[in-house]
Amino acid sequence: MGKKVQMNIKASARPLLQKQAIKELLDPRLMNCYSEQEVYCMALCAYLCIRRDPNSRPRMSQVLRMLEGDVVMSPI
Repeated sequence: MGKKVQMNIKASARPLLQKQAIKELLDPRLMNCYSEQEVYCMALCAYLCIRRDPNSRPRMSQVLRMLEGDVVMSPI
């Protein structure tokens, strides 16, 4: 996947994350067989991990706690 495509995915994902419209990012073949809260958590976590500034990215220990639900994540 080229850098231009990655930036477009990131740019299009941000507004969807902000309005918690994650369904628009998912494969429709999943047919709602998922937890929206878990998918939102995973997507937000991934978004935080690809920030331009490496110092603003979460540490892996923080990522683990976020995915386990031990840390409340603030929306973007």
